[in-house]
Amino acid sequence: MSRLLFDFLDSQLLETVGIPSSATLGTPSLNVSVHPVAMDATESLGSPVVTEGLAVTGIPSTATVGTPSILQRRLIPETGTFLGGDTFRYISAGMAVPGDTFASGTLSPSLWTSAVAGSGVVQIVGSSGPRGVLQLRTGATAGSSARIRSTDAVPYSDAEISFNLSSVVTTPTTRHIRGTLGLYQDANNLFRFALETDAYGVAQLKILGLVSGQAVVNTTLLTAFIPIGGTATLRILRVASRVLLFVGSTKIYETAWSSAPTASVEIGLENASSATSSATMSVLQYTRRPVVLFGTEPVTNFSYVSDSVVDGVTPAVSPDTETVDIRVYSTALQTFLDAWTYSVPEELIGVGAGLQIVNDTTLRNPIVLV
Repeated sequence: MSRLLFDFLDSQLLETVGIPSSATLGTPSLNVSVHPVAMDATESLGSPVVTEGLAVTGIPSTATVGTPSILQRRLIPETGTFLGGDTFRYISAGMAVPGDTFASGTLSPSLWTSAVAGSGVVQIVGSSGPRGVLQLRTGATAGSSARIRSTDAVPYSDAEISFNLSSVVTTPTTRHIRGTLGLYQDANNLFRFALETDAYGVAQLKILGLVSGQAVVNTTLLTAFIPIGGTATLRILRVASRVLLFVGSTKIYETAWSSAPTASVEIGLENASSATSSATMSVLQYTRRPVVLFGTEPVTNFSYVSDSVVDGVTPAVSPDTETVDIRVYSTALQTFLDAWTYSVPEELIGVGAGLQIVNDTTLRNPIVLV
């Protein structure tokens, strides 16, 4: 009896090992996530969604980032002959200069200080448009003057004025009007480039330079006929101890003035101490430019296009010059190292050591003599 029971139980266990052929299986379910190793090229992906915040390294959370402006310093082209006369364009930030159109109707205290003596007067007229006219008046008192001086004092400066002179004279044979463009540190250290004229329009250019109260330059350059009311243009370019003077676009004189390390630009008018003449100087245009140097030579022929662009003509240098730095001074000095390469023209290669450059102030370009 016990043997029969054992056989019955054993048969029941054997039947649970397999699945009968008549059993029906459903769809299996896989509980493990599948990560594909590769992605088919034709598969289309939707837009990903980032559910966590992104942190930007290096920028504080309180920083405000505006639109960046990048102005790369450039010189176009970068090479020319040692004879000079090659045109170039220089692009760089930081070339703004403190010019003035006098359009505000009053003298700007941030740009100018005024100094008057006797019956001198400083005023601005005709300022309803984009440009006003600076008027300096002496009044009728003999020995009177009216001047303005820039508030910035720098070692490099390039200033130009266009102006006319007029007067009412009681002693017409006396040279009674003197309009000046100059550099000023104090009463004992100054440099003035002057146009003076009498009632008949006979004019002459004069230069006066003082160092420690002593006249180091006191020269009359030329005599010419300039009608009363005619417009004259004077320009003064200072590069450290060198001073270059221009009438219009023509360089007429260069001298040394090693007085002050820095100096302001001065515009002035004075009448003669021996003549009771009422003189007026009307400054129609005042221009300040950055000073551009190729090596140690200033660029005298160039135009100030904007605060970041100047166009100019290269100066002549020694034939053995290879590369030069470009230095630009507006309110601070910036240097562009090895910016320009000078070369010898093919027609002059092999000429020999007898080469000489002669600069003639009446000519635009230098002459090469062999």
